[in-house]
Amino acid sequence: MSSSNNTIGIVSLGLGIVLMGIGGFVAYSNVNNQLVSTQTQLQQAQKERDEFKKQSEEKDKEIKEKDNEMKDLRDTSGARGAEITRNQEELKRSKAETQTVSGCLKGVVEALSYKDDQSKAIFALGAVKDRCESAGRIIKRIEDTQDEQQSPRTSNIGN
Repeated sequence: MSSSNNTIGIVSLGLGIVLMGIGGFVAYSNVNNQLVSTQTQLQQAQKERDEFKKQSEEKDKEIKEKDNEMKDLRDTSGARGAEITRNQEELKRSKAETQTVSGCLKGVVEALSYKDDQSKAIFALGAVKDRCESAGRIIKRIEDTQDEQQSPRTSNIGN
């Protein structure tokens, strides 16, 4: 019996070792499966992070481009605003000059209407004397400006 007990003991010990090996293998397999699953999740998370980073960089680039466009528009509108202001000032000056010339001409027309009364004609011309002198300077300046624009430009090279 003793040999049979030894055999049973050895077989039992062998079975125990095999069962422990199987248990260890199952435990290892579970841990390995969890590791593979965690690695897959990590890779997916990294892939999503990289995609978000790429989208963020693209949006940052779009925002920078829009900021530049807005700056260009502000610069352009500022230049146009200055141009509009200059044009308005030019129009105001032209209106004032036109009113001066018009006042002079009205006085001259009134003086001409007194063809039978020389004293009234002289009085009407005297009333618009200052306006007519200003009108004369305005007309002279306009003529000079037109002459400058129409004359050929010459160079002083070689002189």
